[in-house]
Amino acid sequence: MRDTQCGVKAFRGDVARALFAVQRIDGFGFDVEILRIAQRRGHDAVR
Repeated sequence: MRDTQCGVKAFRGDVARALFAVQRIDGFGFDVEILRIAQRRGHDAVR
């Protein structure tokens, strides 16, 4: 992950549903949480 604050993020539908289902932060910083959850679950960013 190089730019966690980039305004554009894309996920496959099944991955997005799984990640956002366990998200806890609502508001500022939610994107960093989502990226961390994805990383912990073994998902990798497309480069």
